[in-house]
Amino acid sequence: MEKGAEKRIIALTGPESTGKTTLALALANHFGTKAGAEYARIFLDDLKRPYMLSDLENIALGQLNFEKQAIDENTRMVILDTDLLVVFLWAKIKYRHHFGWMEEKLRNQTERLYLLCSPDIAWSPDPLRENPNDREEIFEVYRTELTRLGLEYRIVTGAGVARLESALKAIIDWK
Repeated sequence: MEKGAEKRIIALTGPESTGKTTLALALANHFGTKAGAEYARIFLDDLKRPYMLSDLENIALGQLNFEKQAIDENTRMVILDTDLLVVFLWAKIKYRHHFGWMEEKLRNQTERLYLLCSPDIAWSPDPLRENPNDREEIFEVYRTELTRLGLEYRIVTGAGVARLESALKAIIDWK
């Protein structure tokens, strides 16, 4: 493929309630594409019991399917509301568990830019959210793991339009 013609994959990541979904939709709108959905929300909404560590593998597999669909459907720009990294770190943070197969998949995935959303916006309550008081610490786990895994990322800050502009600058500056 000629330079500039390759598919660009942007994955939003970070702690809960940092505007990932809102930003994914705004970016998709800006670039005239659709945002890849978050499988975990669908899975957990349908679950009739508290989730367990073993459920995270099912969520990861569902998320990988959603990601593949988004990549297949979009020709040039792919915006992912979340990806496997979120599930991988969810297991690490909540259960202190390491899924080796997820790490291997992350290390060997199609190249992408991660937009690490800063917890510099207000917490927004949601029945599926669990961590209102430790978003800064979780943000640091994300930053550390993105670096450790050798994944390219930029930190997105600001509220509203400023957050969108921060994300757009990161994407434009990427390669």
